Amino acid sequence: RSMKLERARVLVQDSLERHLYENAVFWADKAVSVSRGAAHDVFVLAQALFLGGHYRRAAQWLSSNGLIQSHLVCRYLAAKCHAQCAEWKRVIDLLDIPAVANADAELTRKELSDIGDTSLILSTAVDSAICYLRGTACQALEKRAYARKNYKEALRHDVFCYEAFNSLISHHLLTPQEAREFLDSLPFDEQCSDSEEGDSVKFLYYSQLDVKSQDFQERDVPALLEQSLDVAVVAMEQHYVNWDHDAAVQISKQILKQDPYHPQCLLLHIGCLVAQEETNGTYPTATIHLMSLIIQCVVGFL
Repeated sequence: RSMKLERARVLVQDSLERHLYENAVFWADKAVSVSRGAAHDVFVLAQALFLGGHYRRAAQWLSSNGLIQSHLVCRYLAAKCHAQCAEWKRVIDLLDIPAVANADAELTRKELSDIGDTSLILSTAVDSAICYLRGTACQALEKRAYARKNYKEALRHDVFCYEAFNSLISHHLLTPQEAREFLDSLPFDEQCSDSEEGDSVKFLYYSQLDVKSQDFQERDVPALLEQSLDVAVVAMEQHYVNWDHDAAVQISKQILKQDPYHPQCLLLHIGCLVAQEETNGTYPTATIHLMSLIIQCVVGFL
């Protein structure tokens, strides 16, 4: 008896959820065969190849099956593949389309529906993801003005696109005043499910902006975010820039108990320990943590 299509799709989904990417590629290939090359199954096979690190194969698979030309989400995934290979001009070539407007957003959702469930990689905010990826490519090519424009467009499409916000701030693409005015203009009320969620997202963004601009404001931490490590890091950084290293270290120790390789916390923690060297001789500890970070970074690039 031949394999049923739904059974093959279930095997692919199960493999992806268990991070068995080669297994997913194997069964996705069978799903493509059984469905006679249905767009959904071709796309899922490309997803499995991407997750398995086969970036060129995934891009070529989408191209050879004609999905790059016919489906925006497939063009996005192909561009992601080229981004992983640092082929930034090719990324821009693929994404060199007009900014997604409201009418185009409906088309994007229809494409997602036509292809099938794409929640593993993509969401209905693919328009935001495209803007962010285009911004990343522009940043890599040192086209800062275009990068800034696309990062801002990504956040307008999706206020939850933290990577776009972080890129704007960490790469100093906006002045503190420009960043504050831009955040004030974002459609939090329209895109958040309720006022509590909107207030939480605003808190996360504005609190980071306060630290970067050294313009501290007393902000009450939303109850749902009290256990967030990232929120704790922001509080730690506020103490750090105010030269209150003892308070910063107390917070960092609690964070590092749960996440000993939290990159931002680890760097601040080392800075605090080095600053305390003359008073309590913690420099050896700082050195150990610094070596740990270096090893982590080296392993990450292997």
